Amino acid sequence: MVDPLHIAQLLCTRLCHDLAGPIGAVSAGVELMGTDPSLIDDETLTLLSGSAEAASRKLKFLRIAFGSAGSGSIPLKQLGSALEDYLIATSGPSGGPKLYWPDQPAFEPVSQRLGGHVAHMLANIALLGLELQPACRSLTVSVDDIGERVSVNVLNRPAREKISVREELIRLFDGAQGQDMTPQNIH
Repeated sequence: MVDPLHIAQLLCTRLCHDLAGPIGAVSAGVELMGTDPSLIDDETLTLLSGSAEAASRKLKFLRIAFGSAGSGSIPLKQLGSALEDYLIATSGPSGGPKLYWPDQPAFEPVSQRLGGHVAHMLANIALLGLELQPACRSLTVSVDDIGERVSVNVLNRPAREKISVREELIRLFDGAQGQDMTPQNIH
């Protein structure tokens, strides 16, 4: 059995890691201004603005994925927008992956079966898809109603033809316990 406190610690570490970069950049921008705001230049303003926007985009999506408030009232179109913003905020110099998000009617079967947990589930499945192959260039989310079951699929297309899948995630899918849990795969 995995200790719930350990899970909470890993999740908090994950959130702090995701937000540390853009918040640190905002702090650096404020430092560049120094004690005289008249010394601020366009480069510093761009750093401050871009970093604050990245932190906001990440936080918006992470609140949906890991938060407890309001998950039942989050429109799935809004979740798609939040995921797209997260992809932009986490992209490197080559840009973020392109997101292919299904139309709202495709979500009806999964919404009916899962109720308020659908946004959490879809957000976390999308994160897993991204993290299985970190060099993702395209992320496709699809939902299929299969009789008594609903299938949610995330297709991750890597930047290169041959890229390794993160093995610790595969071990977790196969039932491994706490020793393979990290802040990057805790969700």
